[in-house]
Amino acid sequence: WISDHSVVAFTSMWVLFQLADITPPDLGMHGSLAGIPWIIPLGILNALPMLVERRIEYTYLSWSDIILSIPFFSHQNRITSHLFSLALQTQTGAYMASGRGLGNTATSLVEIFNYHAITNFIPGGKLILLVIFYCFSGGDVLYLLWPLIAGICYICAPVMYNPKPSYKEVMESVSQLFVWVFAKDETFDDTGYRMIAESKVPLDVATKEKIFGAGGDMGSINERQKFAQDWEKALKGGAMKKSLQSFWAFHWFEYLNNLDGDYNDPMSDSLFLELFWKPLTNPANEDMQLDFAEEKERWDRDGY
Repeated sequence: WISDHSVVAFTSMWVLFQLADITPPDLGMHGSLAGIPWIIPLGILNALPMLVERRIEYTYLSWSDIILSIPFFSHQNRITSHLFSLALQTQTGAYMASGRGLGNTATSLVEIFNYHAITNFIPGGKLILLVIFYCFSGGDVLYLLWPLIAGICYICAPVMYNPKPSYKEVMESVSQLFVWVFAKDETFDDTGYRMIAESKVPLDVATKEKIFGAGGDMGSINERQKFAQDWEKALKGGAMKKSLQSFWAFHWFEYLNNLDGDYNDPMSDSLFLELFWKPLTNPANEDMQLDFAEEKERWDRDGY
């Protein structure tokens, strides 16, 4: 986790140095070791486990072992770091039986993107864009060579270690990828959304049944909450594997949910309450008192 996050921190640090016109010689004059090009330290760290295993098992090493071990363990670090961070943020974690060994069934490019977009492709793209921005700002790529390699490894590793399919399977996978990229989302009920959004008062039972279908106690259902819940279920139910638009819609929806400090985000919520909200609502300041239960009831009543 520290190894993975330090790559992003190091890259961001050099971008800020470059924007502030602080050069490596300037850093060296002040006795800082940050001016030393960071070419191989984390590369060695990522390659070391596989090199040790090869040395013990086969008693020899080849250059291909060194080259291929870097993307493998870069990918492994990225996955581990992402899941570890998620466990810290949500304060949840559990053992998941994953079996042993690697699978030998080729996975389509669409499935690879769905599995690794958040863990690999987006972080890798961010690293590469930071390095490009640094170079366009006048920086020397030598100082960010390893972050560039890490970004490329993040993106290439999931495809590189996918079991080799036949030529026909590759062509079919590429064709499916293009269809998926340009396909439209079919889960969002635009008509139902407009009926809910344009209504100034809670909908009647007949209108709710028109949107959601008959069944259940429609009179007690909050149409805004049900619409969002049904849409989320549809996205999770396989829509993201049918359309790139559905994929981005779901993750944007998740991002907005996580901002409210109530949905699957207890750590940031508790920090906000302890560091900011409690000082503001100090009993000595009577005008700033707020009853959370009362506010939630009011928001539910108003349809938020």
